[in-house]
This record gives sequence, structure tokens and C-alpha cells, in this order.
Amino acid sequence: MVRIVIIITGIIVTLNLEAQNILNHNRTNKIIHLRYGLEPTAVIAGGYTHIFSADKINRQIALFGEINNPTRKIIGISNYEFKTGCIIPAVKVKNWAIMYALNLSTGRVKTQILKSHKFAVVNKLQLGLFQGKWYFSLTGEYEKNIANRITHSEYYLETIYPDVKNGRYKGADGYIQLGIETGFTVKGKIDVNFDFKSPFSEKFNSYNGSPGHINLTIGYRI
Repeated sequence: MVRIVIIITGIIVTLNLEAQNILNHNRTNKIIHLRYGLEPTAVIAGGYTHIFSADKINRQIALFGEINNPTRKIIGISNYEFKTGCIIPAVKVKNWAIMYALNLSTGRVKTQILKSHKFAVVNKLQLGLFQGKWYFSLTGEYEKNIANRITHSEYYLETIYPDVKNGRYKGADGYIQLGIETGFTVKGKIDVNFDFKSPFSEKFNSYNGSPGHINLTIGYRI
């Protein structure tokens, strides 16, 4: 039920691009984007961002949503992740800013062993220089898995552990990503963004042998 509410909310409040669009969106307040990256498996994603003014707090706020699939699988409902959330400038001094982002995500992973539905919360801070046509920032984000619903396959039950229980489990420990993001705008319409982030466990240990996550995002200002 929680997963359905998240998806419906994302559709209603509009379906991410990068934070510079909040500070430099004089030409538009709507952006669609396509992202391709390694996280650590190859992933393709699409999404939508809507930026509006919150006059009572004197801030621009972006509401966004994104859905992604691993490219080694046929795009569909077997393996996916859906995110929806908001981005807001927490502090802004001239062209320098600290951006804060909060997103909720739900996703499904299907393997030979199990099917897993997850629910997670991500908090992100981004400190950078945001010029009119380009930006560069340092980023840090923390994702916490809240819960998982796990259903084990017949193969797992028959060959590995017949007494395993299906059902809801508390989320595993979260993970941290630290890195950089940069981007530029072409002809006032096309945004090109690149990010590189290193993942760590909550205790800053190596995260399952993945040295880094890389993404390239192309956005179009409607």
C-alpha cells in the first residue's frame, strides 16, 4: 500500500535534474531528462522536474520523479526503482549554495533466488558554485533502507533452505555516497550533467567492492 501511495504521489506532483535548475530557471520551470550510468550495474532512467516559487519561505522548490531500470534486463516491472522528492536551496550566498534534497524510493528486484520490494529514504546535501550556464559541486548523500518485502523462489526453497520465511523484513543498513557533480547548459535548452560518487557503508567501509558510481544525464527544458 505504501508503495502504491508513493507512485501515485509522484505522478500527481509531477515526475530530477540537477540543482542548478532551481537557481537558474529563468527560461523554464519544467525539465524532462534521460540518465544513463553505472550503479554499479548499467542503469537507464527517465524523469521530470517541476520548479515553483514558495513565497512564504522565499525559496524555489523542485518537485521531481524518476524511474529507472537495469539495462541488462528487459525494461518492465521485474526490476525497477521509482523515486519522488524535492530539492530546495538551504543556503545561498551570491553564486554559492548549499542544496538539500529529500527523496523516497521504492523498487523491485527479481533474481533466481528471490523477489524483493524495498522502501528507502535518501537525504542529500550539495555544496557548490552555480553560475548561469554551468555549475560544480561536492555532494554527500545517505540512503536508509526502511523495509523489504521478500518472497523466495521455489529454486531457493527446494535446493538451499526450505524453512526460510517469506514476508516483511526491516531494512538493511543504509549506505553513504560522496562525490562530485558538474554540468552546463547548451543554448538555454539542453542541460548536460555528470556525477561521480564513491559508495560506503554506514561505517565508511568499502561497499561490496563497488569503487564508484558514474552517471551522465541529459535534460531538456520545456
